[in-house]
Amino acid sequence: MKKLTSIILAIILALSVSACAGDNTPQSSVSNPPPASPSDNSPTPSPSAPSESSNTSSAQNNKPNYSLTSAVIIDDENCSFTITSVEESGFWGFSLKVLCENKADIDLMFSWDNVSVNSYMADPFWATEVAAGKKSNTEISFSDSTLERCNIESIDEIVFTLIIYDSNDWLADRLISEEFVIYPTGLDANSIIYPTRKPTATEQIVIDNESCTFIIESENTDSLWGYTLICYLENKTPEPLMYSWDNVSVNGFMVDPYWATSVQPGKRCYSDISFSNSKFEENGISSVEEIEFKLRIYDSDSWSAPDVVNEVFSYSPS
Repeated sequence: MKKLTSIILAIILALSVSACAGDNTPQSSVSNPPPASPSDNSPTPSPSAPSESSNTSSAQNNKPNYSLTSAVIIDDENCSFTITSVEESGFWGFSLKVLCENKADIDLMFSWDNVSVNSYMADPFWATEVAAGKKSNTEISFSDSTLERCNIESIDEIVFTLIIYDSNDWLADRLISEEFVIYPTGLDANSIIYPTRKPTATEQIVIDNESCTFIIESENTDSLWGYTLICYLENKTPEPLMYSWDNVSVNGFMVDPYWATSVQPGKRCYSDISFSNSKFEENGISSVEEIEFKLRIYDSDSWSAPDVVNEVFSYSPS
């Protein structure tokens, strides 16, 4: 029941931002033109600990050279999904221009899930609906702030699960649910050097072992999100992991931030854990002295597998 609750919370959090599983092994890769169907490209290796550098891959402190100009990701009797161009500095940041075509006689929803950039989870929260027999030009954008936070200067690798399904029937089988990899700068999985995490002076390592990492890097307070902990997560296993907090108290008062997030195999991410100002006010909390929480990390695809982590920890600001 606890696992179900955590998963539902994670879904609610994602949906509150925007609309948005398939096999964990990348099914195809696309780097440079000419366009090719996914089956014509080689899969990337299975997830492993990424190589790192203080700089980001091909950029080498210079402006990235995005050589990807067009790529057919999927094209069958029901639908097609094509990347038509790359826009380096769109309204929100780096963007992919895409063409979605619905060849079926039902309305279709096109969406991305489990998205990572240069090994960091970076979901653009993209989805678009296309009516039966129609086409749609749209774009998928990655915010500059998300990329900067992950120390990404050049987008060399994007891994995503493309999901296409009947938008009027959530119970129907998905037409497409496959993982793909694209290489906008033309590099391949063996030549990309992944960005290094920048440690902070205030960080506290909660757990760091052969399976996973959870670090509270810093804290922040603002009028919109309230008191927020900026956390770094890493999944070193071959399975997707769900990270969640239970039984959370602040200065001895129960104050649940309702936080949970998933990290794909071999990937990393930054995640914010926020406490509402109203909850602090209700409990007379003017400053944080101690946060106690149960950290649960577990295989999000298995109900029977034992938890990777299930321990109570405490955090006190430096």
